[in-house]
Amino acid sequence: MIINDVELEYDAFDVGMVERTEKAYENLRDFDFDSENGDIKKLRSACQALFDFFDTIFGDGTAKKIFGDKVSFALCVDALETFENQHAEQISQLKKKSERIIQSRNSRNQT
Repeated sequence: MIINDVELEYDAFDVGMVERTEKAYENLRDFDFDSENGDIKKLRSACQALFDFFDTIFGDGTAKKIFGDKVSFALCVDALETFENQHAEQISQLKKKSERIIQSRNSRNQT
């Protein structure tokens, strides 16, 4: 998985990774992203919540690798969107593989 030109190892079906991903999403659900535009403290807190999201999944220091010293809500949201798209792609690929295996097994059982 590549986020902001940083390559990260992600396996959507590794049990530990799934647990960390679920925990990271739980933490995001607890955060109130609804803030007025320009509220610096809210924007900084929102960025920190997203930094914590990546650190929870990939390990401490990952957010620093992805974002450097930049604290940009737009960059954070783009990174989250990239993560979600690549995660969904892994899920989709596995579903396709599973369907082929099931179809193959079903066709063998019918003969």
